[in-house]
Amino acid sequence: MQALQAGGTARAGLDPASMAEIVNLRLARKARDRAAAQASAAASRTAHGRTKAERQIAEAERARLERTVDGARREPPES
Repeated sequence: MQALQAGGTARAGLDPASMAEIVNLRLARKARDRAAAQASAAASRTAHGRTKAERQIAEAERARLERTVDGARREPPES
């Protein structure tokens, strides 16, 4: 026998456990776009590499080595 709903109509044998979960499409779309943006940002970070601090340290080291080499020259550079 079929169970009656609160309104008095017979349910068509639907079990609440077998019903799909209701999804807000706007929120799902935003979550999908957010995940895509994060993946793109991660790829960009690996492609372009270093933080500003790391770049500054590398630049300071390059400048220090250049000064060391310039100071060890036997002849002054031609201008």
